[in-house]
Amino acid sequence: MPNTPLGMRVCPTRVDGEEALFAHVISVPTCQERQRGQFHKCPSCSHRNGAPQLAPTDLIPRPELPALPMVRAAAGGAPAALAKSARPA
Repeated sequence: MPNTPLGMRVCPTRVDGEEALFAHVISVPTCQERQRGQFHKCPSCSHRNGAPQLAPTDLIPRPELPALPMVRAAAGGAPAALAKSARPA
């Protein structure tokens, strides 16, 4: 949010420079209140006080996960692999 009004902050402003999926424009007192209340987004925020700032290299990188295989449902509604294993022998 490049046009943040004077005296306001974007919450959270990530240390690594990436934009947060959900961000809000808040006042500085609200920011301080959230920090006192242990708000869950504060540890990765560049406005965090009272603790050493994390460098972007200190943050845990997002893992690259493989794509999950698609499973088609059988006629009964269960996935085909489950439908075959559920049949009596």
